[in-house]
Amino acid sequence: MQKLTFEATMELIIIHAGTALTRRRRQGTGGSIYQVFAYNERIEKGGTLPKLRQDIERTKRFGVGFDGTREGQSVTYQYMNTSGVKRQLLEWGYK
Repeated sequence: MQKLTFEATMELIIIHAGTALTRRRRQGTGGSIYQVFAYNERIEKGGTLPKLRQDIERTKRFGVGFDGTREGQSVTYQYMNTSGVKRQLLEWGYK
């Protein structure tokens, strides 16, 4: 299952994606993998379709994360929802 939320910010467009992962082993592992993608708000108009330019630096700062149970240990990804992403953007100076 994939969840997407879209949000425009001062200079960024944020796409937040999450995918469910369930694995059962001797030591249980299950949860969701999340990744935040940041794009510059300027749309490039070359070719047949308009394109967004990815802000690779911001995307890497968010990273990819896991939220759930990994080998029996609880793991939390701080950017797994919109409020976590907004909070981090505010800390980085975006409004």
